[in-house]
Amino acid sequence: MVEVAAGISNTAGFCYWDCLTPRPYFWIYMLLKFISNFLFPPRCLSCERAVAAQDGLCGECFAGAQLISEPCCRLCGHPFELAFAPVSKSILVCRRCQRLKPTFTAHRAVMLYSVAAKNIILPLKHADDTKMAKFMARMMSARAASFIDKVDVVMPVPIHFLRLLKRKYNQAALLARLIAMDSGKEFLHDTLVRIRATESQGTKTPRERAVNVSRAFRVRDRNAVRGKSVLLVDDVYTSGATLNECAKVLRWAGAKRIYCLTFAKTGRVRQLG
Repeated sequence: MVEVAAGISNTAGFCYWDCLTPRPYFWIYMLLKFISNFLFPPRCLSCERAVAAQDGLCGECFAGAQLISEPCCRLCGHPFELAFAPVSKSILVCRRCQRLKPTFTAHRAVMLYSVAAKNIILPLKHADDTKMAKFMARMMSARAASFIDKVDVVMPVPIHFLRLLKRKYNQAALLARLIAMDSGKEFLHDTLVRIRATESQGTKTPRERAVNVSRAFRVRDRNAVRGKSVLLVDDVYTSGATLNECAKVLRWAGAKRIYCLTFAKTGRVRQLG
């Protein structure tokens, strides 16, 4: 199911991170925040319209975001059309996952890969605009509420060191670190590594994507994941090939469960059943 959730954008001028400020310093924090907003007026992360607080979307952009909620595939997390009658969990698996079961335990995403999602993800991924990360991580943490308590460690999908030199940072690692801080989980930034430079997945078919990332990852320290439940973080889920390959390697290393979390997922709402 895709829905519009009102009240999560920052148009009200008060954000989730305000709640994390220790009480003795709250008013100092709010004063500094006021000065910052005066000198650098907050803008919508998607369209650059003026908003009341930093790190959020305007009402119009948030209304256009295709947020994912239940019912969705219990494996890949793709949304189904709204079910008007109770549905058994045993059939809440999309046809794609029925044909080829993922190697990960479950995946969830915040929204479908719409124009609003692109306007948030692409500046973080390709334009060094890291201010997007806080908003994305906040939304992703909320989406992972159903399984975050089952997780022992959080780690990003790694990029090859040659691409890291070009991009300067791994956007998945920025998101994973913020999510780990928010949930109080251990953050493993370099346990899973990419050992082979791969071609861009952009124009490839699902089969070509799977071949492209085959044997591209390795676990450096098996003791770090053995017997543990892992939360694997990335920005976008397209075919699932990268997450599946990472999950396969983590299972070989002894991980008990692999939950995956992304900000967006490509595709359209599917028929239930």
